[in-house]
Amino acid sequence: MEDIVSTSAINQQGQVQTNAGTGADTITRSPRKAALASWIGSAVEYYDFFIYGTAAALVFGKIFFPSFDPAAATVAAFATFGGSVM
Repeated sequence: MEDIVSTSAINQQGQVQTNAGTGADTITRSPRKAALASWIGSAVEYYDFFIYGTAAALVFGKIFFPSFDPAAATVAAFATFGGSVM
């Protein structure tokens, strides 16, 4: 039986070219695309926590802790926010 030899190399365009005996695969690496996707994900996550924090300060205490004192309800709402961060 014939052994399949696997080789790989990086060309000048930043592509990894793998040749596994019977066929060739090309994988394109794009650091710029990864950085953009990371930035977008971080921006969405920041916006999500900003909205959640605002709602915790203004709304969650009244909705989820109506029997508490208003100050205690706000503290309890912020505690849920703190738990979501961890």
